[in-house]
Amino acid sequence: MELILPLEKYGVKWMSIGYFAQKGQALIWRGPMACNALKQMVLQVKWEDLDFLLIDMPPGTGDIHISLVQDIPMEGAVIVTTPQAVALADVEKGVDMFRNPSVNRPIFGLVENMAWFTPEEHPDEKYFIFGKDGGRKMAAELGVELLASIPLVQSVRECADKGEPAALGSGPDAMAFIELATRLAEKLVYQSMEVRAKKALGQHFLTDERVASRIVESLGRSGVRDVLEIGPGMGVLTKYLLQREDIDLKLVELDSESVSYLLTHFSSMQGRLYEADYLRLDMRRLFPSDYRVIGNFPYNISSQIFFKILDDKDRVPEVVCMIQKEVAERIAQKPGSKTYGILSVLLQAWYDIDYVLTVEPGAFCPPPKVRSAVIRLRRNSRQDLGCDEKAFREVVKTAFNQRRKTLRNALKPLLKEGFECSDPVFDLRAERLGVEDFVRLTNLLGQ
Repeated sequence: MELILPLEKYGVKWMSIGYFAQKGQALIWRGPMACNALKQMVLQVKWEDLDFLLIDMPPGTGDIHISLVQDIPMEGAVIVTTPQAVALADVEKGVDMFRNPSVNRPIFGLVENMAWFTPEEHPDEKYFIFGKDGGRKMAAELGVELLASIPLVQSVRECADKGEPAALGSGPDAMAFIELATRLAEKLVYQSMEVRAKKALGQHFLTDERVASRIVESLGRSGVRDVLEIGPGMGVLTKYLLQREDIDLKLVELDSESVSYLLTHFSSMQGRLYEADYLRLDMRRLFPSDYRVIGNFPYNISSQIFFKILDDKDRVPEVVCMIQKEVAERIAQKPGSKTYGILSVLLQAWYDIDYVLTVEPGAFCPPPKVRSAVIRLRRNSRQDLGCDEKAFREVVKTAFNQRRKTLRNALKPLLKEGFECSDPVFDLRAERLGVEDFVRLTNLLGQ
């Protein structure tokens, strides 16, 4: 069977009944004929691989809607309305149709279009021409999510006239469309996931394949073969790691549901995957010699993971990980910044830090409330600090515990009786000191 070729632009493919008519020609079709045409748009178009397929149905609750839902495996519906009472009355009918036992499709949410008018010359002003919050109130009444409120702005019309997506702009309309697309994609992806993220474990599963590939590519291709992946989740990094012939992979995962998923979907997991808490693992039993670390670290224990890595720093030459962006910036930051802190000093004492890339919340399911970042740690040439390492850690932690105070006051708990803070370093705050300064300070306090 020959297939219809869809149009494609901006990475989006689409097809419309309007393409079958000449300009100005009316398509006078009865219900069955229109329904068959719409089915043809779905079933007889050469879509190839798609992430999502959206069908823009005509208004109403008639034969076309019922036939399409029954004949095409639709995951659910999004209902679009305006704030007006007359439009909201149709929303109730639409929701009732999709909830009818003969149709029975979930409602992903409601979109309030033309929620307010914003003049181009006054972008901060809102005029509720069609009423205020009608869609929001209706969503609450029907027990569905309000996915987005789309403003009525001139740029939407201008983009439509030029055939350009409004979402490529920077105005409130673009932000609203991006929010809508992101939220809907999250719902669709999350609905299809076999493992549900657990808040108690700080899980946010990476779903962006491009980011996953980039993370694995950031792991060096020479040197130590043994690699440990911490928290593989559903294996988005794992599948790329398994393709690399230069590494021998082991994995540690605390979540039993994720472990079952990985064992089911990756035939080579037997003997590689350990259901355990990384923070409690004896790494010398797991790896008798040197090993590297990679993973999407749970944000609620990322600092603890780094401290454990530091305890084994002489056997861990490289770490590639995704963590909260704020923490990544702090680790990579240089002295003199307000974000420079304990982990900055302790990690930079032994590792060179590279900030690889920023990752947006939409790359995860469920999305975190913060942005993320990928960093790479590579062991530097330092073999000895030149001071007592335990004392060094204690000095750094104590100095930053009261970072707004000068070291003269912040380090009082560590000062021996009669110690004179005569050195100019004690007039500084902790954020002004680099690694070598803290080494010198540790030796001063040890005298």
